[in-house]
Amino acid sequence: MPLGEEEIAVLRHSARIGDAMVRAMVATAAPGVPESHVHAAGMAEGYRCEKGLRRGGRPAKGA
Repeated sequence: MPLGEEEIAVLRHSARIGDAMVRAMVATAAPGVPESHVHAAGMAEGYRCEKGLRRGGRPAKGA
């Protein structure tokens, strides 16, 4: 079954969040940095990105 416009928008928004999380993790990763800090950086960025969601779990317009 083909995806609707709203479903595609949600997928794109989710991909943007995932990309931002990976960028934060890569920026944090360095020799001697604990894995937990790298993980925490990714999660923190994911939560920051989530603020772009409006009620109902749908991406805000322009997000």
